[in-house]
Amino acid sequence: MNYSLQLIWFLSTFCLFCLTIPLGTLAQIVPDSTLPNNTIAITGKNSIRIEGGTQTGSNLFHSFREFAIPTGSEAYFNNTLNIQNIFSRVTGSNFSHIDGIIRANGQANLFLINPSGIIFGRHAQLNIGGSFIATTANSIKFDNGSEFNASNPQNIASLLTIKVPIGLQFSGANPGIINVEGSGHNFGFSRKTGALETNEPTNNLAVQPGKTLALIGGNIALTGGNLKAESGSIALFSIVRGEAPIEMNNNQITFKNQPNTQFGNIILSGTASINTSGLPGGYFQIQSRNLTLEQGSVMVSINQGSQPGKNVFINALENIELIGRKTGNETNSGIGTGFFVRTNGSGEAGNLTITSDRLTLRDGAAIAMGTDGSGNSGHLQIIANKVFLGGLSADGATLTAIVSNPTIPSTGIGGDINIQTQQLTLENGAVISVSTFGAGTSGNIKVIADEILFRGTSTTGGIGSGFYARTTLNTDLISVPQLTGNAGNVTIIANRLRLQDRGRINVGNLGKGNAGNINITASTIELDNQSLITATQRQAEQGNITIQSENLRLRHNSNITTDASSTVTLDTGEKINLGGNSTNGGNIFITTNTLVALENSDITANAQQSFGGRVIINSRGIFGTTFRQQTTPQSDITATSSLGAQFSGIVQINTPDTSVSESVVHLPGNFVAMDDRIVSSCRTSQNNSFSITGSGGLPESPNETLLGRTVWRDLRPPNEISRHNTTLPSPRETSKLTPIIEVTGWIKNLQGEVELIAGVQGGRGAGVQRCRGHQNSKLSPVPSPQSLIPNPLF
Repeated sequence: MNYSLQLIWFLSTFCLFCLTIPLGTLAQIVPDSTLPNNTIAITGKNSIRIEGGTQTGSNLFHSFREFAIPTGSEAYFNNTLNIQNIFSRVTGSNFSHIDGIIRANGQANLFLINPSGIIFGRHAQLNIGGSFIATTANSIKFDNGSEFNASNPQNIASLLTIKVPIGLQFSGANPGIINVEGSGHNFGFSRKTGALETNEPTNNLAVQPGKTLALIGGNIALTGGNLKAESGSIALFSIVRGEAPIEMNNNQITFKNQPNTQFGNIILSGTASINTSGLPGGYFQIQSRNLTLEQGSVMVSINQGSQPGKNVFINALENIELIGRKTGNETNSGIGTGFFVRTNGSGEAGNLTITSDRLTLRDGAAIAMGTDGSGNSGHLQIIANKVFLGGLSADGATLTAIVSNPTIPSTGIGGDINIQTQQLTLENGAVISVSTFGAGTSGNIKVIADEILFRGTSTTGGIGSGFYARTTLNTDLISVPQLTGNAGNVTIIANRLRLQDRGRINVGNLGKGNAGNINITASTIELDNQSLITATQRQAEQGNITIQSENLRLRHNSNITTDASSTVTLDTGEKINLGGNSTNGGNIFITTNTLVALENSDITANAQQSFGGRVIINSRGIFGTTFRQQTTPQSDITATSSLGAQFSGIVQINTPDTSVSESVVHLPGNFVAMDDRIVSSCRTSQNNSFSITGSGGLPESPNETLLGRTVWRDLRPPNEISRHNTTLPSPRETSKLTPIIEVTGWIKNLQGEVELIAGVQGGRGAGVQRCRGHQNSKLSPVPSPQSLIPNPLF
């Protein structure tokens, strides 16, 4: 079953599940009689007080046949303050629908286990001091080997010696789903600064700061639901069969992956949210088979304090898909679909690690690292077989992007983006960016891949798909910053790199900071149709481009440039002069077997108000381009300056002595028809014939080593052959001839003559045989064919 069918199956199953809710179970909390000390439910006007249960040490066990809380009601666990963990199981066949408040005393952690499923309505709330774990597992396993089983309830006398839970066990064929409903979040970006703002949603399913909120079940859906764990952790684990090991560390509870576990699907829709922001920022753990975020849904962790934020982990075995478009049914939001791990304080943001077989972002979705304050951004690590970014938002204004950007208020350092994949594709203006928009310093981009493709532009054509590491202006914002930050670097290691239809790799600095560098190592590099690899700068240190490849091809106005200029072209196409003197042109270093640049494709290191840069090319063959003093309508290699020739840079092209470019033959446009220029063949009906007489074969070339593979053919007239015919010696006579001795060297005698020498085999009697010849003598005429005797050595 493919992913689309799985998604349809999941949604249809969930809808059918909701339609079959027994109305009588929505307002019931009914204990069962499976504990040594059974649970007692005392019903009040708007509250059900839960007493009794079986206590073992600091653990309290409750067991229910039904557990549901209607809107406006409260389930109150009246535990003693020494209780650390409350374990509540539901042994009936109905799922739990919770649309009221769950409350407990003290700092107790609350586990709610119902294998039939759990649904949290729009009004569901938590009022507990500890962590909250809702699960559709069959049982909880403990350190003494015993289980608290909801599917097969039994006497729990063995639980009297337990201390801590060690895992959740899924042993059924079809575990229940978990769904959280809500009206969506209110997050957005500041129109003035571009910083991410965390406005509180109207409703949250939340735990106390520093605690854990975990949903561990079959398939999990957040339909406009909002989960919050300020400075704590949120765990979503979708498990079909297997175990989720538990680790309890102080205030937080974490879950681990177990080998051979079968995972399910997680879907966030309708501007749903997961939020662990705080002082410091918390983290979330996501584990599933497939993970989908759509319709403005987000996962957010913003560090608002001075301490380092926590690291975030997202893992899906098959697919992670972020879809930015909205259906129109969800609430409006100023933030697109995606993952957001940032800092707006002085503390460093956490790192984000994403692993999956396929990662897809489309229609304006984003993964956004970065900093909005003085703290540094965390780093992004993506490990996937295929990574695809493409498409625009519905209004055409929001790009599909993976970014790690310091915004206007930031003075911190942006995080690095590291991607390991087999195939990376960016289309329709999709970008991966570590650009900075103020005083903050950019991070770096590093990609290791088999194949990389950048293709196409945004709707307006202003943004080409590709990599960006720049200090640049954002003209959409009200504030206009001082551009003092340094730009980052781009490093690519690939088998094949292709840029098509205005694809881009761009490092640059429009302010006073330094430009970054581009380093590319790839077997094949192809730029086509106005594609560009560029390192541009205005005032400070220039950027450099280093390329190592087997084949480098530039076609149809594609360029590699390190130009320096105070006049810049914004992504909108508008050209503005930022003032100030431009710095020197950057340097370009290219090492390749073959370089092809056709249709006005240039390699330039020019400067507007300073010295040109250096272009050094090492290649076995260069086709279609050459060094020129200035750019032309042809393909050029230049390092010029607008100040004059004395300010030009250096162009050094290292190729073999033979000019390979001269071997390029330009074929004529109109070919001559040769049909009427070929003589008709002889007619066989008139007894015509074509014969080759003699011993056959053609002579070998005198410029090659004799191999003895052809037979000499006498080309003289027959009468000459008969007149000079000489009988060749018989084999017996041939054996009496002096054997041929191979020449092994030469010496010059006292008369200045050259003597050829041949070694004679032997021991102490070894010597040489000398063949006299004048130093300036010419070769003797070739003897007649009749005197030649075949040499058995050839």
